[in-house]
Amino acid sequence: MIVQRVGNKKGGSVWFGHGWGRDHNSFNEVVEALRGTAECVLLDFPGAGGKGERPAAAWGIDDYAGAVSELVGKEPEPVIWAGHSFGGRVGIALGSKFPANIAGMVLISAAGIPRQRNPLQRWRGKFRQAIFKFRRSRASGDDELRELEKQYGSPDYVQSGADGVRDIFLKIISEDQSDRLPQIRVPVKLLYGANDRDTPPEMGKRMNALIPNSELTLLENLDHSQILWRGRHIIALQIKELLEASRK
Repeated sequence: MIVQRVGNKKGGSVWFGHGWGRDHNSFNEVVEALRGTAECVLLDFPGAGGKGERPAAAWGIDDYAGAVSELVGKEPEPVIWAGHSFGGRVGIALGSKFPANIAGMVLISAAGIPRQRNPLQRWRGKFRQAIFKFRRSRASGDDELRELEKQYGSPDYVQSGADGVRDIFLKIISEDQSDRLPQIRVPVKLLYGANDRDTPPEMGKRMNALIPNSELTLLENLDHSQILWRGRHIIALQIKELLEASRK
C-alpha cells in the first residue's frame, strides 16, 4: 500500500490518503510544499484508485483503516494523517476506532456523512433512482446498460464498474460515520472548498460541530479537486501546525 516516502524525516511523518478513483499523485503539490519540513508517506489504496489488485473481499471503511493502522503502528513516532474525500472517510475510522500512533489529522473535503437534502431533493433522488432501476431491468444488452449508468450514475459509480470494484464502492458510500465523529480525540483540521459540490461546506460544518477538538476552514472559490493544488499552501500550513503541536 505504501508507494513512496519523500522529504525530511527529522520533521515528523505525514501520511496521505487519496480520494476514490484517484491515487497518491493527488498530493504532489502539497508534498512539494512540505518536502523540506516533514517526511511524506504516500499511499495507494487497493481497489480505490483503479490501480493494482483489489482486495479479495468487498472491503469497508474499517478494513481500509485497519490496514493503514497496521502500517502506522510500526512507525517510531505518532504521525499526522492527511486524507482527501475517501481518504477523509479512512481518517474518521482511524481517529475513532484505530487512533494508536495518530497525533492529528487534516481532513480535506472529507466524505463520511450523508449530505443534507430537503424533501424535494430527496424525492427527486428516489424518483431518479426508480427510473434507473426500471430502465436497467429492461436493458437489452451491456452497451445499453453502460449508457444508462452514464446517464444516471455518478462518475465514480460508472468508473467503479469499469474497474471491477463496484461492490466495494457501494459498500463504502452506504456507510454513515456520523456517530463516530464524537469519538475522535486527536486534533482535527477540516478544510472544505466553498464551491465544492461533491462534499459541500455544510458537511464540514456538521463535522466540525461533532468532532470535539476540530477547526474548520472554508477556502473561497475552490471546488473538490482544486483544493488540492490551489489550496496546497493552506493544507501544508495546517499540517505543519499539527506537527509542531505533536512535538510539544
